Amino acid sequence: MSRAVAPSPRATAPPRVLLAITESHPGGAQEVVLALLEELPRLGIVPGLACGGQGVVLQRARELGLATFPLPHMLRPLRPGADLAAASELRAAVQQFHPDLLHAHSFKAGLLARRLGERLELPTVFTVHGWSVYHRLGPPLNAVYMALERRLSRHSTSVYVCGADQAVAQRWGLPPGVLIPNGVRDRGVRRESPLPPQAPLELLTVARLSAAKAPLRTIRLLGELRRRHPTLDWRLTWVGAGPAEDRTRRELARQGLENRVRLVGDQADVAPYYRTAHAFLLLSRYEGSPLAVIEAMQARLLVLATAVGGVPELLEHGRAGVLLDPEASLKQLAHRLAGILSTPEGWERMRERAGSLGDRHSARAMAEAYAAAYRKIVAEKAPPSGAPAAAPG
Repeated sequence: MSRAVAPSPRATAPPRVLLAITESHPGGAQEVVLALLEELPRLGIVPGLACGGQGVVLQRARELGLATFPLPHMLRPLRPGADLAAASELRAAVQQFHPDLLHAHSFKAGLLARRLGERLELPTVFTVHGWSVYHRLGPPLNAVYMALERRLSRHSTSVYVCGADQAVAQRWGLPPGVLIPNGVRDRGVRRESPLPPQAPLELLTVARLSAAKAPLRTIRLLGELRRRHPTLDWRLTWVGAGPAEDRTRRELARQGLENRVRLVGDQADVAPYYRTAHAFLLLSRYEGSPLAVIEAMQARLLVLATAVGGVPELLEHGRAGVLLDPEASLKQLAHRLAGILSTPEGWERMRERAGSLGDRHSARAMAEAYAAAYRKIVAEKAPPSGAPAAAPG
């Protein structure tokens, strides 16, 4: 008679996943991490958090009673001395938490986590939240960056949040990885029906005040719109803060838009802004799969956004919102915008379609996809039956 071999405690224990991110302040990647921290325990995954900064992500992880590992030297800019210290801090976090898998978000955390995972033979996942680093570095350094990506991707699994990013990766010779669309936490923005348009039309932008989100171009466009179509009655509220805030305020003054545009900074509760808006405007230079667009869709707003990154996929290439040409002149964009804003009776079908699509992008659905990917990766890396699992060290 054969004798059954009992599985090791490690084999039957819930998978442990250490989430690593460069910064803890509000942002798209941070919102994804927050969603995973909240949802994964319900799906039988034990998450921990390692992050730089002292922002909302770290605070929420502590509120949830999760293991947290602050990384004081994890900074966004490339600084060799601080980066070496951050690598040591991340290694110490791994040694304390003993994860089955390390999951990194954002460029710096992705760089250090993938290198550490390779050294420790620890399964590592890296979520690409758009190729913003590629755009920021510019042509002289892009070849170096892509060579580094090819090197690191050999020993980790890449997750892409949109098909556009996945296609770019494959053109660059990177592995196809896994496609997991972004999902958003329920922040109370959903509406069963859209707000009826009325004067003034309330426009909304929820985005970081940074070059990627093109705040200066947005303000110049609105100035062009006011000059060319002075009878069109509209207001815009911009929710978000960032390094371009001072320049944006100066541009507002130059364009004479202080009474038309409000900059309200970061807001803990964004729902009131979505609920009182008619349309959502985002002129990003580049994107992955912007969570603010998904929330605007859930709020049944008319979305007007540049056709970059995964935005066309979210808006079904114009069926669920208006795609704007990122290369168009301000004059062309102002003419397009005026035509759309002056005919709100034509918005209904797009807003309803956007709401239906946006509701599919839930945090739970995203977390379930990640949990399935984690289990698959951990199972593939598991030692043979009966062999002890090596602890990282």
